[in-house]
Amino acid sequence: GMQPSEDSQSLLDQIELYKLARPNKVRNGKKGVSSGTIRNYNTTISRLKKFEADKSIKLELNSINLSFHDDYLQYGTNDLGLALNSIGKDIRNIKTACLDAKDRGLEVNPQLSSRKFSAPSEKTIFTTLNEDDLTKLKSFKGSNYLENARDWLLIGCWTGCRVGDLMNLAMSNVVKHSEDVSLIQYTQSKTGKLVNVPIHSDVKEILEKLEDFPRPISAAKFNKYIKEISQKAGLTHLVHGTRQNPKTHRKETGMFEKWELIRSHTCRRSFATNHYNKLPNKIIMAVTGHATEKMLLNYI
Repeated sequence: GMQPSEDSQSLLDQIELYKLARPNKVRNGKKGVSSGTIRNYNTTISRLKKFEADKSIKLELNSINLSFHDDYLQYGTNDLGLALNSIGKDIRNIKTACLDAKDRGLEVNPQLSSRKFSAPSEKTIFTTLNEDDLTKLKSFKGSNYLENARDWLLIGCWTGCRVGDLMNLAMSNVVKHSEDVSLIQYTQSKTGKLVNVPIHSDVKEILEKLEDFPRPISAAKFNKYIKEISQKAGLTHLVHGTRQNPKTHRKETGMFEKWELIRSHTCRRSFATNHYNKLPNKIIMAVTGHATEKMLLNYI
């Protein structure tokens, strides 16, 4: 379709303009933006279209005030059944696009800058796989596709890759550092940073067994299979954590069998936690992308 006019008063137009300009923006010295970020804006746009349709209104820049903030929070919770963190993403995207419009000389509502116009969030209690769990997973036997996903899970926990980067790993990412040390070297799609991770013996074992990395699978399949594997490998003890309810897709925190709490992000958390005090913080921070030791400590 046509690109909206730069000075349009419509909120949706301004978010669309901001999204279209994103691939040319430079952030952290890197031009462009991951497909995940664009998807994130598209999700916000489609929710706002629904909001406009259900309330028979057109959102204008000057109407993005605290009462809109409260309305959208209620709508997101009650009508769309969203978790607070999802609504928070939308609020952040709305605010960012409006402030961008303001930078370009358009009038926005002064309440946008209020401390109360903030993104709601809820604490997620993350589950990590400790050495004991990883040993159970290593001895798991099952169908080919499950063992394939299990191998990815182990590699993920020992490299700390995000799932998109994980599934892109190939033998060309294995770099000889010296006689007896090889590293996995890859560029993070989210940050554009080049990362080097020492190859853990479990990972080496998998690469030698397969003479390659496992077969790539989608993030959705990965998330599904690793729960099944963890259950079959006996990670059935109760732990306190947060999961997405499979039926309502809303976040819930409570006591669950450990396998229910395993998802692709478990890999990154486990990497940071299991390497803490074993690898220099600098190396862990390079993988997790944290700028300060304080941020890393909060993370783990």
